[in-house]
Amino acid sequence: MNRYERYKDSGIPWLGEVPEHWDTMSLKYICDVRDGTHDTPQYIYESDNSYPLVTSKDISNGNINFESAKFISEEDYLNISKRSNVNFGDLLMPMIGTVGGSVLVETYRKFTIKNVALFKAGQFCAKWLKYFLDSELSKIQFELEKNGGVQDFVGLTTLRNLIILKLPLKEQTTIAHYLDTKLGEIDALIDKQQTLIEKLAEQRTAVITHAVTKGLNPAAPMKKSGVEWLGDVPAHWDVKRLKFMLSEKLKYGANESAESDDPEQPRYIRITDIDEQGNLKDDTFKSLEFEKAKDYLLNVNDILLARSGATVGKSYLYKENLKNFACYAGYLIRARLEQKKFNANFVNYYFQSTSYWDWIKSVNIQATIQNVSAEKYNDFLLSIPDLQEQNSITDYLDQETAKIDRLCETVNQTIGRLKEYRTVLITQAVTGKIKVTDE
Repeated sequence: MNRYERYKDSGIPWLGEVPEHWDTMSLKYICDVRDGTHDTPQYIYESDNSYPLVTSKDISNGNINFESAKFISEEDYLNISKRSNVNFGDLLMPMIGTVGGSVLVETYRKFTIKNVALFKAGQFCAKWLKYFLDSELSKIQFELEKNGGVQDFVGLTTLRNLIILKLPLKEQTTIAHYLDTKLGEIDALIDKQQTLIEKLAEQRTAVITHAVTKGLNPAAPMKKSGVEWLGDVPAHWDVKRLKFMLSEKLKYGANESAESDDPEQPRYIRITDIDEQGNLKDDTFKSLEFEKAKDYLLNVNDILLARSGATVGKSYLYKENLKNFACYAGYLIRARLEQKKFNANFVNYYFQSTSYWDWIKSVNIQATIQNVSAEKYNDFLLSIPDLQEQNSITDYLDQETAKIDRLCETVNQTIGRLKEYRTVLITQAVTGKIKVTDE
């Protein structure tokens, strides 16, 4: 890529050289930076006389989510707008939580803000300013200046003192158009890769579903299962309720808060500790003192089932034999199978099948809060072959899912590289490390 003919030292270690005709200065000298209300007005139902109050949580992935925003009265809207009147073409950025990630206001809808920074572009091309705020240069400054604590926060003073580059408006516009085009191309490639991930996930589920409900022998005679979500099953298989496959009754977890992270205590497993591949995350480790954990200790091949909320139905097979044991939290239910008759891996694969998830949807169809109790799990019907066939199916699925998982990993690596290139391109363009022209 081309570079400018002459550069000068910016005098800022983390910025380095900049084009000779560019200057560095604090954002407050060339841009109006404000924030929204610090109060919590009374929320009301949406009506013709109500207005959205957009907070940090309502901004993500370059979009404003009005669906998640709460509504306030016209009086409160007008009062807040005296401080921060949002207009078409302004920029917004979360100040709490996931700091950064700006959004260009491209709607004439009237709304106001809380815990959100408002940038009036002024002398800047708004699109260029957005790209600058999304660049590594801005992120470095946020990291250096943001207030820590339980939740990340960046203050108005930090934003106003943000070091930014001042360059001719024509160059800003040229860079913004260039990035619009190039990032559009990169995003299209990322979308294709993400579509591939979705198709691989569908393929994985289809392979699992067929194996655990139809078996591996396509010539096997079939029979009606009598169960809507199962359909026909191999004639030599049984259909059993989960409760008749257990060595002990289903058991709810410990009703204790996750406060400790002592590696010498039993690990305290919550549903949020389990990743999409069914493995325990290392970075969410919490522990529970032994006296509280002793009645909830896990054995290898125990299965945990999520009983409520957004993760209802999710399962986890405990394969580890952790040094100091593991226990589980109250929103999980432990299933301990009769191991002489049932392969826990086979049953856990069953909990990843379409048949199982159709059942989860059916028991929750009229529920306000998604919940599957131990009583409901007890009555879940599975089609089950003998142990030898369970073992064969499990071995087959271990191999087939491993192939798909490796493909997914490769695709995710490609997505990661594209996102990294995207970030680098933005930073290089808005800091003048590459020269962008109209050509």
